[in-house]
Amino acid sequence: MKKAIERVLSIDPIRRQSLISFNSQIIITALGFLSTIYIARVIGSDGYGAYALFLSYFGIITLFTDTGITSAVVKKVSEGKEENQYFSAYLSLKIILLICVVTALYITQDLFVDLNESGLMPWLIAAIVLASFWGMLAAGMQATGNWGLREISNLLTSILRIIIQVIAVFLGFSISGMVGGFVFGYLAGIVMLLRHIPLRFASFSRTHIKQLIIFAFFAAGAVVGAVLLNNTDRIMLGYFFTNSEVGVYAIAFQLTVIGNFAATAIGSTIYPRFSRSATEGNIGAIENGLKKAIPFALTLALPMAAGGIVLHNELLPILYGNDFSSGSTVLIFLLIFQIFICANMILGNTLTAIDRVKETALSTLIGASLNIVLNIILIPSMGLTGAGVATVMAGAVILGTRYLFLRQHIRVNVNVSMLTHIIVASLLMGIVIAVLNALIDIDSIITLFAVVAVGAVIYLGSLYKLNAEFAGEILGIFGILRGKKSD
Repeated sequence: MKKAIERVLSIDPIRRQSLISFNSQIIITALGFLSTIYIARVIGSDGYGAYALFLSYFGIITLFTDTGITSAVVKKVSEGKEENQYFSAYLSLKIILLICVVTALYITQDLFVDLNESGLMPWLIAAIVLASFWGMLAAGMQATGNWGLREISNLLTSILRIIIQVIAVFLGFSISGMVGGFVFGYLAGIVMLLRHIPLRFASFSRTHIKQLIIFAFFAAGAVVGAVLLNNTDRIMLGYFFTNSEVGVYAIAFQLTVIGNFAATAIGSTIYPRFSRSATEGNIGAIENGLKKAIPFALTLALPMAAGGIVLHNELLPILYGNDFSSGSTVLIFLLIFQIFICANMILGNTLTAIDRVKETALSTLIGASLNIVLNIILIPSMGLTGAGVATVMAGAVILGTRYLFLRQHIRVNVNVSMLTHIIVASLLMGIVIAVLNALIDIDSIITLFAVVAVGAVIYLGSLYKLNAEFAGEILGIFGILRGKKSD
């Protein structure tokens, strides 16, 4: 098993931490998926749209509590020099930013009419404070290579959030229960990280502050671009239409996020290790890791897109109710968008790891700017579909730009054989699902899950027939295949 994983990315800890991250996401998504089915049916598209807008406000405002400082500390600490000093400087900067943002929110709270009318403004401030403290600790864990512990903390946070939200909605608290669960979920994660954080507060100098700020100046562009990319479409849908359209779009997007599990698990764990390799001048290790990282990142996104496109008319209404049936078309575009997201995660993390954060930020800002312009043009006339088209085009532009930037510094080679096998297996799965869809009346969650299960078996079986070694590596890195003991 160990040799198989070393052939994947040449660094064994990546397998272990990717395994933890992937399994954590599986649990979170399974619980979130089931809870969202219940919650969406109870509060409807309008209620879920209000919650989605709350999350969008939260995402945009948290930009000002970070401004790229977190990316900077992960980079600096991962280099292995003066870790405590850099982390202490980071904590000081983050707390100052947090105080400024909370003060500004308190002073300008009357401007947030929609949040005040629903009584969500205090919840928003509380969410920003708790999420910021969790983020500080989580950054320290990631920077020191303890991604697994960070993911376990994230798992605790998510489980508590889901439990509170389901109970609150059941008791009739609706949107207040949703945001309450979101806020209090962070408490469990904070307690856990405080017990295990390996970094300690130490005296630091202006040099540490200066280097963090210089790096953060460019990293902020990437953070801003990513948040705008993920939230602009919802806010503009809310502006041009109603909370109902926002809710439909948010549910469709949430369903497609499952496709980027592999990319998130691998991309987040390779970043600090690629950073260390770059500092040591070991570019070859980065190139070898990148070659297989991209196909691995797409092992879920491609088959999910193939199956999801075939079943796009059935997925949303069967899972979440008829309130969400209007999102069937936009679901296709969001499934395609996840393919771009997966590749973008790997290329973006690699660019930042080799100290090219300026290029990472520029590519993201270009895509986010295009997304804003296209949303303004397309949403009024095309509605949900317009938002989906804009998102896909922005993702494609970001991918192309990052590829052009990265190839100027290192060789960007993809294992074509691996990628081809994933595509062929995904197409075979899609064909089987299409046949089943034509023969069977998929009108319930049970039949839908049965068809999806058959599709998953076809995908994995086809992949194994095409390339048994590669299929074994995929299953092994995610803990599905136990095989022989490590050599």
